Amino acid sequence: MNDKPVLSHMQVSRRRILRTVGSLTAISVGGTAGSGTAVAEPSELEWAFQTGSAVMSSPTIVDETVFVGSNDKNVYAIDAKTGEKKWVFETNDRVDSSALVVDGIVFIGSDGNLYAISAENGTEKWVFRTSGFVNSPIVFNGTAFIGSGDGNLYAVNAENGTQRWAFKTDGNVFSSPVVTDNIVYFGSQDNNLYAVEAETGNQQWVFETDGVISSSPTVANGTVFISSDTNLYAVDAETGDQQWQNISKDRPFTSPTVADDTLFVGNTDGNLYAINTENGDQRWAFESNGRNQSSPTVAGSTVFVGSQDACLYALDAETGSEEWVFNTESASASSPTIVDGTAFIGSYDGNIYAVDAMRLSHSSSDSRVKLGTFGHHGDWQYAFQSITISEEKQNNSQEESMSDDQKTGDEASIQTNEPESSESTSSLGANNIPTKTIGGIGAMVTIGGSMYAWRRSRQADEETDINTATRATNNTTTGNSPSDSATEDAARDSAQLQGRASKLLTQADEAEADGQYQQAAEAYEEAINHLEQATVEGDDDEEIKKELKSEIENITASLESVNAVIEARESVTTTLQAAERSFKEGIARYAAGEQTVARIRFRQARDAFEEAQQTITESDTELLAQAIEVSFEQEAALPSLALKELAVLDDSTIETLAAVDIESLTSLKTDPEKMTPPVISDLEESDEVSSEEAALLTILSWWYEGTSRKFTSETVISRRYEQADYGFNQSR
Repeated sequence: MNDKPVLSHMQVSRRRILRTVGSLTAISVGGTAGSGTAVAEPSELEWAFQTGSAVMSSPTIVDETVFVGSNDKNVYAIDAKTGEKKWVFETNDRVDSSALVVDGIVFIGSDGNLYAISAENGTEKWVFRTSGFVNSPIVFNGTAFIGSGDGNLYAVNAENGTQRWAFKTDGNVFSSPVVTDNIVYFGSQDNNLYAVEAETGNQQWVFETDGVISSSPTVANGTVFISSDTNLYAVDAETGDQQWQNISKDRPFTSPTVADDTLFVGNTDGNLYAINTENGDQRWAFESNGRNQSSPTVAGSTVFVGSQDACLYALDAETGSEEWVFNTESASASSPTIVDGTAFIGSYDGNIYAVDAMRLSHSSSDSRVKLGTFGHHGDWQYAFQSITISEEKQNNSQEESMSDDQKTGDEASIQTNEPESSESTSSLGANNIPTKTIGGIGAMVTIGGSMYAWRRSRQADEETDINTATRATNNTTTGNSPSDSATEDAARDSAQLQGRASKLLTQADEAEADGQYQQAAEAYEEAINHLEQATVEGDDDEEIKKELKSEIENITASLESVNAVIEARESVTTTLQAAERSFKEGIARYAAGEQTVARIRFRQARDAFEEAQQTITESDTELLAQAIEVSFEQEAALPSLALKELAVLDDSTIETLAAVDIESLTSLKTDPEKMTPPVISDLEESDEVSSEEAALLTILSWWYEGTSRKFTSETVISRRYEQADYGFNQSR
């Protein structure tokens, strides 16, 4: 567990941050502009809590406690009044998921797992494993629903973490599900919006969109609203028929929310839109200085949204005019939640902020909060369910999470849409494994060959149930002496440990194949622990002990190999982090006319990107099997994305660019095959912009808001190297 420093409202002196509405005038996009004419009153910071990395998770506030995840791999419980830490729960990967709180249990996703955690003290109740990234869960009638990057929507018993059913799609399920009227709605990156029965997982209907779905749906007034890349759809919740479609020019929409008869949705063009839920017509649009990746929330007559320009905006829900703005230290993709007049939001700077919402006494009341998606408070729609987790289940959560009736990954696709039976069942595989009868019990242990080799050669749907085999033999064995009984108990314990180790090795194989090296390492370590214990719990048969020790050596070698990959990825991550920070500063310095500093930063970035490339090339393993995302502190920034406000181009050049619809950096479309944006190349060839101006615009076209970057392939790194080299050569 990591103890992170806390900045309470006492420690930050309740600092006030003021911006004027006049300096942030919103521009109309096909409708009424959300603009203000008066100076906004100051919004007051109540407290800020510092985590160890960016906070993408949206805060959930229940019983005066803020529950939120961080990219530092921790889930935090924070006193909502003081900002003091109550507890911290450590996972194995970043926590983008928002927490869902029911009856004293916190449900949250991380590292491919769904965790159930005590809201009181942060202890783990149980964990359910998938084989892909998981997003925010929802709990309905005692069942937790979670989407996974392995393509499944899982229904999990909220009391014990066992799988009830799984619904398989043909794409990643990054969309967080919502439930209403016993139907679960969720999207998949196979371009489909699904409606399935909550009890059985049976499909009710499927709606095909024009693009992948990564965002989460919301439901209001019998209609499902979902964004799919540049499309926003309204779909009849009962039939799956399209009611209307709203198409963005070229930027994806975020997850929407509905209050009364208005839908609010952000767009990565920097706009927040208010749309009529009846016909899809735009009511107003508010333009921030950065991309909107946060899902908005509504409290009273005010809509709140975070933005990539490091601001939390409070807007009049009726007109879109700005009421006030709070400046966070960095960009925000965390969706705000309002409780009793306080706005809670996370930021890339690692802080969770509690902000006085300007005398507003309301709490969030939109569909996002009512349905428990992306953060909520204690009055959400299904807040009063009863969840009972036994003490025995809590103490054995790790063991139970690997029970026979819980399938994950590819196994889950075999079991899709099967409701949970009244009794737990086990699958007995016919695995022709050499066995030895010990003390009259047919406990299966591997001899005459490695269990490791057997595991790697068996089919995916084969599984040995050591426990069931042992129990079945026990039922037919009678008349054993006391010494025989002790031997049998030892053999049974050893066989059970080997069975668990076998399942862990399968999980490690799958995780390693998927590039989830940290999960693979943990599974290998657990398997080694089980087999080491098995050598102690077993009888005195030296042949068996020798075989187990040989198996441990094999697994240890696999673990060392995976750890080497983890170490190499960490090295590449550190190098890319420094490279990207220098790269962005080089752009900012170049735009400010600081050529010498820009040249130094571009050179540093180029050299670091080259170093990362070399490490990846020399590795025997595909280090980018899973993308590497880096977060960094930005040392310099552009004053604006609007070209006319950058003060780096002549008025005539700005007019020339405006004539071809280039007014901001977001309008500069890059081409992966070319260094310079095509429209700038055309203007340079026609002598409408100079070569110096073309170089400046080329470098500016690489700018993006935010302090994180994802590297998915060597090609992406190679492209960055070429850009840094170009910037270096242009800086004189």
